[in-house]
Amino acid sequence: MRISIDYDNCLSQPKVQELAKQLIAQGHEIFILTSRFDSIRRLKFPDLASNEDLYKIAEEVGIKPYRIAFTNQQKKWIWLLETGIKLHIDDDLTVIRDLSYYQLVEGFDCNEADLEEKVFEFIGALEDF
Repeated sequence: MRISIDYDNCLSQPKVQELAKQLIAQGHEIFILTSRFDSIRRLKFPDLASNEDLYKIAEEVGIKPYRIAFTNQQKKWIWLLETGIKLHIDDDLTVIRDLSYYQLVEGFDCNEADLEEKVFEFIGALEDF
């Protein structure tokens, strides 16, 4: 299954990193979908910090660089159209509400105490379907 995870305030958290490692170990394709600017767009904003922290965590977790998408501040639901991604984990409740509204992808709040349980329950339900 294809799963995307936001980076800032989400995959940057150790508990979400551990969840991502578990999902990868189970054979799921994990992507980072971040609102950050990519290398080209960052040229317009030289004061922005680099994305080195993101790439470092991605490598530690086991997410390949080609599975990192920078939305350049565009709406994430637009980026998720026709991707085959079934589940997105984010800390931004507006993003999660958008996903629910457009019924594209199941959204989960990375700050929920029972995030891991909910994610595996959702995956199990899809696999049983």
